[in-house]
Amino acid sequence: MRLTNVSVASCVLPSPPTVTVQLSSGGRLVASGTDGAFAKVDLAPGQSADLVIGSPYPCPSYNPATARLGSPVSVSLPDGASLSVSGAPPFDTQCGPPRVVLFFAYEPTSPPASGEPALRVTLRGPSSATRGRTYDYTVTLANPTATTVTLQPCPSYSEGLTGGQGVLNTRTYLLNCAMSTQLAPGASVTFQMQYEVPASLAPG
Repeated sequence: MRLTNVSVASCVLPSPPTVTVQLSSGGRLVASGTDGAFAKVDLAPGQSADLVIGSPYPCPSYNPATARLGSPVSVSLPDGASLSVSGAPPFDTQCGPPRVVLFFAYEPTSPPASGEPALRVTLRGPSSATRGRTYDYTVTLANPTATTVTLQPCPSYSEGLTGGQGVLNTRTYLLNCAMSTQLAPGASVTFQMQYEVPASLAPG
């Protein structure tokens, strides 16, 4: 499925939408996600993202004569809005429930008004973190171009922790653009960032 931002403002999807699949035999299933599917997507006006739904195949007990067909019927966005899906081809869920296998955005047809892709990003922080404590670090945005970059709309960013337990405690925010609305050529701005390290994490 392809989702397109038809508004005049940028939007952010901090996680893949929830997809509900209707089985031809009756009943509905909600597609689960895979590790590779959970990526934040920022969509400029007119920009599109692809949401790929699939099911496991093959499996030892697979029998093409007993296909268990299902088709996506609705997509629920993270903010609670819901979209109906029509004309989606069915796929066989005989070997397992449907899954979100990929979620990614296409490059916009023209640069966003904020020009943020031209910026260079530098992260600085301690080499270790403590469970249950705040991890303090900085992010510096530098403008290496000969053109002033305006931070409007204000860029978003996501914080999370990736390890043996998967991706944990991911949150998406907006930068504090009120402190700096534009970057002149050669200028830079540094943001003080904080990340709350979950106390439930295993050591290591």
